[in-house]
Amino acid sequence: MPTSAFRTPAHPIIATHFQPHSWAPDFWCTLNLQTLDAELADIHARGFNTVIILVPWVGFQPQVRPIQYHQEYLDLFNALLARIQAQNLSCILRIGYAHEGGIVSYPDSEARQFAVFTDEYVHEAWRDYLRTLWGIVKNYDCVLGGFLTWEDFFFLNIVHHPLNTRLRIAKQAGYQEFLKQNYSLDEINALYPRRFYQRKFRNYNHIPVPSFKSPAIKLWSQFWDQWLTKKLLAFSREHFPPLSFEVRVDCEPFDTPQQTMQQYVCHKDTFDVDADTDITFLYYSPAWGSDNTEKFASAETALYRLRWMLETVRKQTQNALFIDQFNFIDNTPEFTHNTAIDPQHLNEFLAGATELLKEFTVGFGLWALHDIPTNILRNGSFLRDYAGWEVNEFAEWVEVLPRHAVKLAKGGKLSQQLDKEYHSTNSLYQLDFQVCSAEQLTIPLQLRLKIVSARGQVMYQREIHVTAPTWKKVHFQEVPFKIHAVLSLENSGASVLAGEFMFHAWHQENGVLDVDKNPKDFYPAFQKMMQQLQAQPVIPAYYSKAMLTSENFSELYPEQWMSHKISGQLSTNLCYGAFFIRAYVPAHWENYCNQLSLQLGEMHIVIPTEVFAGYNEIIVPLPTKISYQTLNFVLESSKVVSPKQYDVGSQDARLLSLQLLALGFCESGDTLPPL
Repeated sequence: MPTSAFRTPAHPIIATHFQPHSWAPDFWCTLNLQTLDAELADIHARGFNTVIILVPWVGFQPQVRPIQYHQEYLDLFNALLARIQAQNLSCILRIGYAHEGGIVSYPDSEARQFAVFTDEYVHEAWRDYLRTLWGIVKNYDCVLGGFLTWEDFFFLNIVHHPLNTRLRIAKQAGYQEFLKQNYSLDEINALYPRRFYQRKFRNYNHIPVPSFKSPAIKLWSQFWDQWLTKKLLAFSREHFPPLSFEVRVDCEPFDTPQQTMQQYVCHKDTFDVDADTDITFLYYSPAWGSDNTEKFASAETALYRLRWMLETVRKQTQNALFIDQFNFIDNTPEFTHNTAIDPQHLNEFLAGATELLKEFTVGFGLWALHDIPTNILRNGSFLRDYAGWEVNEFAEWVEVLPRHAVKLAKGGKLSQQLDKEYHSTNSLYQLDFQVCSAEQLTIPLQLRLKIVSARGQVMYQREIHVTAPTWKKVHFQEVPFKIHAVLSLENSGASVLAGEFMFHAWHQENGVLDVDKNPKDFYPAFQKMMQQLQAQPVIPAYYSKAMLTSENFSELYPEQWMSHKISGQLSTNLCYGAFFIRAYVPAHWENYCNQLSLQLGEMHIVIPTEVFAGYNEIIVPLPTKISYQTLNFVLESSKVVSPKQYDVGSQDARLLSLQLLALGFCESGDTLPPL
């Protein structure tokens, strides 16, 4: 059972946010219990020991007056923690996450933030949300604790709002009372420039939240910092004890008269969090410490700035430091002007970052393991009771495992209002979905795709004629988007199944794997960083192609060529029932045939499936399941050949058997990790 304080483990925390099917706002509406075990096992097999879970206040508690919970999310939360614990992973919870893409909540996140301590219903709802979560979490040893973050209570957004809104929030949030207790009107007037406010303030009740870049930003920031750590965190910890806090390491710009260079207000007073906290959460971006006039930073420059950031925080606290978002790559549209690390220098950066992480931190977390399409449709996979969609009388919901789908008879119509938009400056989107004949017919399906504006104007229309006796992907590019428009799919032919809808403008590229879950070029360097951070070498449950290197296997030639045998270690963090091998032999090696044998600890298996020229995927059912141990293994071929035997002009004098693409444990032949 978790203790009342955040439990920092003795070993480094090597974490990733868990987002297997979608980007963060859609995590809960796309969470699939049928694939969950394999997804968590893949994370563990890659060397991670912890997952970070986003727990939105909105979504989990869609109504505050009266308090109402989305019971399905609470049930999923319980099931998710149980599966994480069964996988021998640790878990960190981001409490109060501000975004939820699956269901509509009222009031929205921003309205709740400013009312936590001023509206009795919102106040009680926040308290009840924390108590409800703790009632579940306290039963799971895998949970190290949780954290709040400035990002989910981002008061700086309000500085861009109109004056009347800023005046209302200043009163509602307690800013005016804060000023009254800490500053004279003369001090305040000196920081509120006359070009924005026509006369001096003579009453605290007239003082608004300052506008963007105003010198008074530092007053608003001081209030915000104290509100977060002295008020929100202190109160929240009473009801969810093992809480820490992610501090803001960025600074806000403000103007001063006759300034020759940009001035900033920073948040260093929060870095120690409070007297009851012994771990401080941070985030990292290559733009930290840069003026963003350079497009790319070298590894040397990026490492200098990372050290500077960590030293800056260390000067303010002796807390353990954990970087929960180590975003050394980031393509968020809002930040495309920010300095990035030169892609050619990422390997060098990761090598240097290893030493800094060892010196200053207790570990790091990725924002995402793999790149993710940013779907703006609600419940596009139909996993959550088909919420968010409208259908007519010629449509019905069906479950066609592994998919959930809608069945459209002739005249059937499916539609959704486009009421979400996150982080996009692009008005042209991509639309993907899957279709299949409901009767597995080979005649063309006849569908019409439409997007109609809120005023009834047809913005986009396409006729779809596709033969799909089995599931087939439909893809459209340059599809126009407008908020509150309606996307619809109408069927004018034979009955059709449709599902897996995704409407997106961009892919979030924070992952170390691409959107197809293939390793990126720097993945070997990233994996080496993970291995060096661990107190013990990371022993995986399987080796992907990127992991099959001469550094891991002395017997392996370059480009994953195996000679007579290969040996190593495998970790069995699950109860595995099968072993898999993916291998390639050049297709022109005519009449090539080979047989493999496998030694797993004391178990010797002659693999009956033979290896031939071309691509080979071999599943070896294990006589007995293997669990919770590290095993030595040897994969051996019955013969080796010279490439000269098949290529007359070859200068390759090696004796080879095959080219390995991947090998290791899996639960069964249906749960193979991606190539």
